[in-house]
Amino acid sequence: MSVLRKLFYPTSAWEPVAAELGGKFVPGNFFKRAQIILRDGPHQLAVKAELGKGDSRITYTKVIVESPLNPDVHLGLVRKTPGQGLMRRLASMAGFGVDLPGLGDDSLVMTRDAQLAERVFLRGTFLDALGRAPESIAVQVGGDLTKMDEADSEISVSKQGVITDRGELAAMVALIRALLDSLQEAGCLEAGGRAP
Repeated sequence: MSVLRKLFYPTSAWEPVAAELGGKFVPGNFFKRAQIILRDGPHQLAVKAELGKGDSRITYTKVIVESPLNPDVHLGLVRKTPGQGLMRRLASMAGFGVDLPGLGDDSLVMTRDAQLAERVFLRGTFLDALGRAPESIAVQVGGDLTKMDEADSEISVSKQGVITDRGELAAMVALIRALLDSLQEAGCLEAGGRAP
């Protein structure tokens, strides 16, 4: 049974991680996937494994927080991912690819507000957490980066595959916590709001 459980429910490895991070493990079944629920001040964070959007059959591990985000905030950071060269060219052609030398050549920043990206992504605690995060990671602020004109309050850190390594999961949670601090410092989170 243990082998079948690991095969069909690889997120069962998240139960001890949830306890280490001070969160709650919510087991999955055939109809819904497992998740870890954590608190960070007024924010509720969820660690989930879910399929990519559209026709994608690729599973991603995501740390997600719904937060009262100012509607004009759209930021993305992609680090060491397959197809990044093509993404960089397309983002530049569309007018939302930004160079932030402090992040290095292996990072692609997508936004229409370079100054905001600089204030959020080049903050010391965020850079430290990004340095400890797993490779091939994506950061999204304001939802889907291909729809930058639509308001969305999702903030997420994701990596392809179902991540079961405790260190990688903890680093992803630390990165989103540092991101929330950077967003708060930059004035991107609406005052007085609380995450659901």
